[in-house]
Amino acid sequence: MQWFVLCYRQLPMNVYFGASLCSVDVNADGRDDLLVGAPMYAAGSEAPESGIVLVYLGKDNYVGIF
Repeated sequence: MQWFVLCYRQLPMNVYFGASLCSVDVNADGRDDLLVGAPMYAAGSEAPESGIVLVYLGKDNYVGIF
């Protein structure tokens, strides 16, 4: 599994960004975080359509990108 930070502006249109959504506290800080799926994202030619999940960490007044 490969971990990296990806800016949402870099996603191509055909990855179906937002096809799946999940609100859960992933870092146990008491605030809900948002998981957004892009199931058709391909990291490279060796992993066609492997998909990606972007994590948006909940903050006091806004949602930050992890």
